[in-house]
Amino acid sequence: IKSDPTHVLLSTTTVSSAVSEVDITSNIDSTYKIYMIDIINLHFDTDAVNFNLRFFQSGVIDTSGYDWCYYKARGNTSTTSLKFGENQSIIRMADSLDNLNESSINGRLFLYNPSDTTFNTHIRFNITTQENGDNLEDASGSGRLEETEAVDGLRFYMSSGNIESAIIKLYGVN
Repeated sequence: IKSDPTHVLLSTTTVSSAVSEVDITSNIDSTYKIYMIDIINLHFDTDAVNFNLRFFQSGVIDTSGYDWCYYKARGNTSTTSLKFGENQSIIRMADSLDNLNESSINGRLFLYNPSDTTFNTHIRFNITTQENGDNLEDASGSGRLEETEAVDGLRFYMSSGNIESAIIKLYGVN
């Protein structure tokens, strides 16, 4: 019996010293219709910041035309809220994050058919982290780039400060 894995590891990016952003610019092409990105223990140095994403098109970062929404739940206070943005410069995936030593962002993101030039590029994500005040936060949402040019990379960054450490794995999904 021939093995045919459903997820093929394409790259692992390890951050071990402070950087302002993490770019994933290789292996996102027409090979797969779905890409999965795992974010593991992403730690940042500034308190009360947002976790953001942008797309690359033809190797250049796109800074406009993003729509996003996410539902967030706070575990310690049972507070929930809907966050959204339309025609923004970023896709926001979490907000008001706590930079305690033990805090980190963990989650999974799916990027759908990024090489397609007929439809907008969409993502779906689930992020778990700690919101300011040491509250557990779960954010589940989606975003799109309201353009039809192919997407060939991703940029993760905080609204202020640096990413101090992280492991980011890119998979192709069969």
